[in-house]
Amino acid sequence: IDQKLLAHAARARGLDTVRTFENKLAWKFREKVINTYQSVKVSARIEISDEELEALFVAGDFQREKHLLRLLVNTRDEAVKLRQQIATADDFAALAQAHSLDLQSAEQGGDLGYVNRVGAANHGIPAQVFANLKRGSLSEVLPLSKNYQLVFCTAERQGDFAQHRQDLDKDVWKERFVAEHQALIEELAISLNLRLHSAGLAVLTAQDPAVEPYPKLAPEAGSAPLFTFDGGRITATHYIESFRRSRQVPALGDSLQIIRAAWKLPIPKTLVWRAAKAAGHTESPAPPLRGLARPPLLHAAAVERPPICNSGAPIGDRGGRAGPSAASMPGRRHMPPCPMPGKTGRRPESATWTMQVHRAAPAPFAGCTSRMRQSDSLYTNSAGAQCERTSGNCPHARCRVGTRAASDSRNPSGGREV
Repeated sequence: IDQKLLAHAARARGLDTVRTFENKLAWKFREKVINTYQSVKVSARIEISDEELEALFVAGDFQREKHLLRLLVNTRDEAVKLRQQIATADDFAALAQAHSLDLQSAEQGGDLGYVNRVGAANHGIPAQVFANLKRGSLSEVLPLSKNYQLVFCTAERQGDFAQHRQDLDKDVWKERFVAEHQALIEELAISLNLRLHSAGLAVLTAQDPAVEPYPKLAPEAGSAPLFTFDGGRITATHYIESFRRSRQVPALGDSLQIIRAAWKLPIPKTLVWRAAKAAGHTESPAPPLRGLARPPLLHAAAVERPPICNSGAPIGDRGGRAGPSAASMPGRRHMPPCPMPGKTGRRPESATWTMQVHRAAPAPFAGCTSRMRQSDSLYTNSAGAQCERTSGNCPHARCRVGTRAASDSRNPSGGREV
């Protein structure tokens, strides 16, 4: 609710048309288009048949499953002594219950259930050891991090392909996606005649990453092309901004590392964006754009640009009531005076009313039990005058001083006067 109120207030104050907000919205829109376009294009290139998965199932030795017991101890000497006492599965289970550090399996006598080669590796059992374990056999002492373990095989069976098909398909899909995505970028680079440019490379090579990881370049240096392609280019500033917006550190000072980094982030995104635009899959993110990204961005805009008090009073001035100083609330320049200065009268019905939102404002109203609110709302008309309540009731949502007037009305934006 608070985010919706902040988004509403940001729109009312015109923050959705501020250049910073528009740039952030355009960047998020661009990222959405890039991710969707490349996902669709790459996915269309991937085909995985059941025959391939069955072949991988057999080649990867997934069809062999073994029922294993495990005993985990601190030292090799302890493992050696316990191993000498094991002759049967019952001996192993009893010792596992008494000595194993793996409490979860120890309660079941060290039982790990049926596992295949991959499952055994997850338990620290080498593939060769797993392959050599026969029914009724006990492994040698196996190191596991700082501990040691013993493994006993009680049974073997053939695994069911249907149970492993989904996992195999997921693993193959990930591998194919990476390869096909790289192939797509290389094809786009060839078709768009992508070329390295020395001017931008020289600018980035001259930067020292130890001094500033995201250097602010002069306009002339920032516009120097790092790569050019038919119909566009990747500038030095674009290279740095791509990493900054993605919260990654760009390579600087080393020409080879710069080129490698460019192929990981700015080149793929730029070329895919170009291809998406050429295919007609992009539209302007101009309002009204409805999506999940817009309210959080407006929320951030409202927080970054808090409203300034109509009277120009500092945060401590609350209509004669003491409040926190500006120093105690960093990032908040001003707060409004108390919207109920003791006047009475009726709200002019002809006025246009808009809502302002102020974060973390202590309640300035006498008798109010809400000492802190996440957001306090007040209404001001088009002339900047404050709403003059007829009943003098506190507008805080949690306050129980008084009741709402029966003639409450809603403003054009859907808010309601209390």
